[in-house]
Amino acid sequence: MKISVLPLLIITLLLTSCGAFKPAPTATPSLSPTPDVCSSANLPSAVIQVNNLMRQFDDYATLASNTQQSQLVQVIPPLQAIRRAAEDQLVPSCLKDLIGFQLLYMNTTIQTLLAFQSNAKADVTNAGIAQARQYHGQYTLELARLLGLTVVAPPSVTPGAQAPQSTNTPAPVSP
Repeated sequence: MKISVLPLLIITLLLTSCGAFKPAPTATPSLSPTPDVCSSANLPSAVIQVNNLMRQFDDYATLASNTQQSQLVQVIPPLQAIRRAAEDQLVPSCLKDLIGFQLLYMNTTIQTLLAFQSNAKADVTNAGIAQARQYHGQYTLELARLLGLTVVAPPSVTPGAQAPQSTNTPAPVSP
């Protein structure tokens, strides 16, 4: 008894084309969704990466503010390297304002140091310092907003005003 292969092949083709004969599904690896970096749970770790560069920059900026004018040439290149690293950072859209204030602060600080090094007038240097402080303040406020923190400004001191006297001062002892 010979069975022809051709009719068996035709029946198999008909069954598969009608959908009656479906191959077993193959297991596909499930792709886990990419975590939302801007979610409240993930945001602090994203902010830390940006803020680490700011901390490094602030350390060098403090060093620069205590460096003689003729020696600033040694402090400015590390500041520029940190700024370039900040510029090259890939950040999510929720951190665009933070990185924007950071770069404004860094650029203004570097430009002010370069102006000071080249003997710019005092009003130019002072304006640069004031502008850099403003950008740093905006950065700090944005950082606090992102982390859900409240920033408390220190009390302002009027130039020429005396410090408040302590009321717990013991009276002088008479001999």
